[in-house]
Amino acid sequence: MASSAARDLLARLGFPAALRLGTAAGGTPPVSRLELRIGTLDGALGGGFPRGRLSEIVGPPSCGKTALLYGLLAAATARGEVVALVDLTDTFSPTAAAAAGVDLARTLWVRPPSVIAALRCTELLLDAGGFGVVAVDLGGTRHPSRLEHGAWARLARAVERSSTVAAVLARERVAGTSSSLGLALRPLDRHWSRRGRGPVLFDGFDAEVTLVRNRLGIVGPRTDAVRISAA
Repeated sequence: MASSAARDLLARLGFPAALRLGTAAGGTPPVSRLELRIGTLDGALGGGFPRGRLSEIVGPPSCGKTALLYGLLAAATARGEVVALVDLTDTFSPTAAAAAGVDLARTLWVRPPSVIAALRCTELLLDAGGFGVVAVDLGGTRHPSRLEHGAWARLARAVERSSTVAAVLARERVAGTSSSLGLALRPLDRHWSRRGRGPVLFDGFDAEVTLVRNRLGIVGPRTDAVRISAA
């Protein structure tokens, strides 16, 4: 009797050769992405930053995280999208962001008092909806990874309910298994120039970008050196 019931169940669901646990009919839909058009970075990311997934951008000071953030915000506002930056350390420069192409009229700037408040603000923004990008910049805050795992898990779930590009910027990886994509930046050469007899100007730098976490099936663990210009 039990054997007959099992055969009937398999006949309705499909036999092991035709059925894989954890998959849905038609396969997993492709992840929508936001293209940055920065060097070879889009190709390494499979077309750009993923929507509906939590990404991390990490590295030491002066490695290019802020320039990459401004590029991300600029790409979204150029498409007519509204973006939000949760800026824990109050280091956002509207002047530099505007020079990098960010439309400030489409940018919400939030300055929370603590890491916990920063994550809560980010979660509320994601739940509100309507944002193309929501980024939280933790700066050089020490030991943000000591937060309870549940805080990052809740944030990741809020991201997955949205069609938003969500990015966390920090000195080191903090979201653990809750993030789907992790980028580590390392500064390479810096570029200077002099126009006529004027002062020496900082033009930008080359940053090496390494994929340190990837749950999206992206091929290739490392990009070439990517030139990120700084205003």
